Amino acid sequence: MALGVLSPRMRSLFLLVLAACPSTTPETRSVDETTWVSVPTEALPDFEGSPPKNVLMISIDTLRKDHLSRYDPLGRDLTPFLDDLMETGFVLDDHQTCSNWTFVGVTCTLAGANHTEIGFIPQLEPPSMRIPFRAGQEFLSDWMRDAGYATVLASANGYLSRDWGTAAGYDATSGVAFDSAQTIYEGGLADLQEAIDGGADKWFLHLHFLEPHAPYLVHEGFTPDTSDLPDVRWDLSVKGQHYEATSQWGVLTDAERDTLGEHLRRRYEGEVAWLDHVLAGYFADLGERGLLADTLVVVWSDHGEAFWEKGHQSHGWTLHRPENDGVAFFWSPQIVPGAWSGPTHATDLVPTILGLQGLQVPPSVSGVHVGLASPSRPRFAATVARAGVHQSVRRGNKKLIYEWSGPTRVYDLAVDPREQLGVWDPDDPEHQELWELLSPEVAALLPLVEGFAPPAPPTWAP
Repeated sequence: MALGVLSPRMRSLFLLVLAACPSTTPETRSVDETTWVSVPTEALPDFEGSPPKNVLMISIDTLRKDHLSRYDPLGRDLTPFLDDLMETGFVLDDHQTCSNWTFVGVTCTLAGANHTEIGFIPQLEPPSMRIPFRAGQEFLSDWMRDAGYATVLASANGYLSRDWGTAAGYDATSGVAFDSAQTIYEGGLADLQEAIDGGADKWFLHLHFLEPHAPYLVHEGFTPDTSDLPDVRWDLSVKGQHYEATSQWGVLTDAERDTLGEHLRRRYEGEVAWLDHVLAGYFADLGERGLLADTLVVVWSDHGEAFWEKGHQSHGWTLHRPENDGVAFFWSPQIVPGAWSGPTHATDLVPTILGLQGLQVPPSVSGVHVGLASPSRPRFAATVARAGVHQSVRRGNKKLIYEWSGPTRVYDLAVDPREQLGVWDPDDPEHQELWELLSPEVAALLPLVEGFAPPAPPTWAP
């Protein structure tokens, strides 16, 4: 790609990266033939030469898809850096997460399988059921470490840590819940540098950033303008008061709702814009250090965020698009820019990364290497969280959401992208086909949850 077509920011970054590239081209890198698995030519993304040997994974907590410039119908331009990175990378434009809160979202992604296949699903409610992931479960970090990679994690969410059974495969871990982005970046970089200084030939660095996340913090230079809004009686920068405010939604007047909602939306937008800004700085720093020259960057979100589209704020409520749509893309200096419009799922990232690294994909992985899945594939999601047990299946533009304690709805996203017109028609063959796809998932989930009554099948119109 000619540098002239890039933005000034990305042009400078590419020059830093290319200047740091080793003289040996990717084509001449030696490959361990005992682990190499040829990837079918239909698999994506493509590269100029061989795929990079290192992996930098950036997972972003609570990132709502329609707040990225690429997908924003309001044109707010909150993420110029990430948008530039996507334009010069390879983007999964129809990507879905497997749940709506972090513990579930990161574990299905890093295991490459749905929780009904894993045989364990984390529960947010009741609190007594919040237990660590079962011992012995392997994730991407285990497979990378077994293949000789130095594996490093820095995470600002406690659910991605050794305490919760999700980080055993990392050689080094750092970070505690709600650590700042700067703390996460510095901790991960320090551990990575130690591994490189110790002789690591190839590495996997995973940085999990918590921003944006309730309470949405105000960062210098990104203070939202609320001068046109009445004040609210809560300090929205305090976690307890944030959740107290949102819990009062049902008793507020319409005017109070509008005011609170607008305050929270603007704070969230400010934190998204701030994270985009600091990621640009981290990326430039990595380029200057030569750490991007032979590195595959994988960026993804674990879930989204709701703003009362379905009566709730935050996440862990429903499987509608504000909480369940996902962001995922790949970048490297060698990547062929492009996008995949076919349906992808959180579980697809692991087989794609392993395949690009020339590593065997374990039989427990049910995700599909990007580019190889059928356009009509069903994509599943499940949650045991603030509103009980919800499950969903999406095939094409049709999506069925099955609430164990509530109604069943089918949405046609082609004509109803905001999921406002959901119905259940037991006489509609498409509705029944969706239920036939989901019903085995319901049966598989039943023995994995406690404290919830089995649902009745949706054989009637709600």
